[in-house]
Amino acid sequence: MNPIAALGSSPGSLVNIPAGASEPDRIKAAAQELEGVFLGLLMKTMRSTVAQGGLFKATADTESYRDLFDQEVGRSLAKAGGIGLAQLILRDQALRQTSGAGTSGAGEAQGTGTGESTQKRSSFADSIPIQPATK
Repeated sequence: MNPIAALGSSPGSLVNIPAGASEPDRIKAAAQELEGVFLGLLMKTMRSTVAQGGLFKATADTESYRDLFDQEVGRSLAKAGGIGLAQLILRDQALRQTSGAGTSGAGEAQGTGTGESTQKRSSFADSIPIQPATK
């Protein structure tokens, strides 16, 4: 079963991908969504280390809005280039795809094998455009 296909493109799915999107576009969208979720959790964790106070009282409503805000900040950061997690996922996926589904295993998929096939995998993975983070 293809894990990307399991996500689907229906309303309520984790990743909102157009129905006609190609496989690389679906993988890129899923990687970006994962990075957004990670950054949202990172924001929430960082916020929990700061003392409560300020203009607003700490209520359940305030906490809910802060959680939603952290999620949206995470998504926005991921869309703007993030911290490179989506890029690493894309590079790893490219290495796995070039190694082929029926090859000899994880050691070769990680580039620890020798020979021409390793160089093909490396050049393919290096051809993935890495977008520098904007400042």
